[in-house]
Amino acid sequence: MEAKLAALEVPLIIFTFKRAATTLLGRFDGHGSLGRRRLAGSKIFVMPGPMEKRERVDVALAQLRRLLR
Repeated sequence: MEAKLAALEVPLIIFTFKRAATTLLGRFDGHGSLGRRRLAGSKIFVMPGPMEKRERVDVALAQLRRLLR
């Protein structure tokens, strides 16, 4: 899968579920941008969970908006 993503040269990979991200990347804390970590050369963003506090969701989504610009 990583080779296919690399061939597409996507700038950002968004995981809607943290479990999918940890399956591919291993354990990490929290959600949002994974900073300098990359998958197939792409930046990584993990969506907050459905039960996350509103304030943390707002921060994460603001971060996502900045990444999409």
